[in-house]
Amino acid sequence: MWYKDADNDGYGETGAATLTQCLRPVNYKAASELTATTGDCNDSNAAIKPGAAEVCDGVDNNCNSMTDEGALNTYYADVDADGFGNPASSTQACSQPGGYVANNTDCNDNNAIEKP
Repeated sequence: MWYKDADNDGYGETGAATLTQCLRPVNYKAASELTATTGDCNDSNAAIKPGAAEVCDGVDNNCNSMTDEGALNTYYADVDADGFGNPASSTQACSQPGGYVANNTDCNDNNAIEKP
């Protein structure tokens, strides 16, 4: 029995049909050659597989059906543009969105004069 692993990352492609034949088909491996016979959610990219490090890129890098978990940064709204963020208004993103800052130390985000 052969399992599809087109990107050679050691994980069989989830949902791919297995093949039973004597000769090895192209892009297929025996179970003994794989870490797991299924689990690869992107069999065209060897960096995307179960257990891979999640990076902030909008892709499910570790095949757990979640995107960018643990890789997002928290940013705080800076309505008064004083460089200090509102601790009560935050968002998570890969990179800093406009109107947000990395700190949450503004005591009055409606007045640029009031700040730490």
